[in-house]
Amino acid sequence: ELIENEIRKFEEILNEEKKVGFECEKEVKKCQIERQKIIKNRSEVDKNISIEENLLEKLRAKLHEILQRAQVEEVNLPLKGNENSESEDETEERLSLEIGTQSQNLPHFSQA
Repeated sequence: ELIENEIRKFEEILNEEKKVGFECEKEVKKCQIERQKIIKNRSEVDKNISIEENLLEKLRAKLHEILQRAQVEEVNLPLKGNENSESEDETEERLSLEIGTQSQNLPHFSQA
């Protein structure tokens, strides 16, 4: 009878430990699912960052081209930094009109 009581105690302990183990496994699975979601989200963020960086580089190249063209065509471009200056959109619109108008009035030379 003493041995049977000891066996029951150990079986109860074993069952409790199994329950704890199952609960831990559930928690691990939840964490793994959450981790996969985070990895997927990070991948999307990295992709978006790459797209934005490529767009920024294209815009920088375009700005460089505009500044080079303005210098060649002797167009005076306002520099940003004056608090009383117009907004960026207004400046871009005005510059595109000025450059377009001035480039029509200037002789163009072919490069041979």
